[in-house]
This record gives sequence, C-alpha cells and structure tokens, in this order.
Amino acid sequence: SYQPVLRYSYNSTADWQEALLIVTVVGIATDVRVDNVTGGCSRLAEDNAEFAFTLAPGFDTAWVSNETLEMDARCVYDFTLQLGQASSDGNASTTLTIDSLLLLPNTSNFTVYQLADDDQQ
Repeated sequence: SYQPVLRYSYNSTADWQEALLIVTVVGIATDVRVDNVTGGCSRLAEDNAEFAFTLAPGFDTAWVSNETLEMDARCVYDFTLQLGQASSDGNASTTLTIDSLLLLPNTSNFTVYQLADDDQQ
C-alpha cells in the first residue's frame, strides 16, 4: 500500500480549503508480470479512490495522506487533482505551486530498527 503525497508551496495566511485527489483505474498494463503471473488488472474501474484535504500555507511543504492506496502493477491509473477556490485572506497575489505528486510506500509496514534486549546488545 502507498500513501499519496503532494509537495507544494502556497503563499497565503489561510488554508486552501478544497482539494481533492482522485485515483482512477483506466486500463490494463501490457507485458507486466507480477509474481510470475501475466494477466489482467485485479482492480475494477469502480475501485476509484478519493482523498479530500486542505493545503496549509507554507513554502516547500507537503500534504501526506493518512489513508493508503492499494495498487496493482498490472493496472494503468489516472491521477486527477481538483482544486476549489482558495480561502480568501485579502491577498490578491496568492499563488499555489505544485512541485510533485508522490506515492510513498506505507511506512507502517517497515521496521526501521528493533530494540534488542540488554543481553543481546
């Protein structure tokens, strides 16, 4: 599973209230083998995922989803980012710059370190 991450810069004093990331299965990848199995996408077109969130002001910052996204390498996905109106802070020069959209492996599935007993240290 993966966590969607959006890196951005947003110069404002108010949150961007309406942001939506939509992940849609749009097809089957060709010539892809997963665990020595060649075959179709295990996800259905109806298996869309939606992540609603707000963007806090800041420079070189990121939104990291608390929800995870299950993906299959045999599928082709479409990512759509919809942005509603920015919250008004009275600043006409408010800008939002999207740096990148990332998919990070779910870090709760990794053991960074394991504490050993005193006898094993």
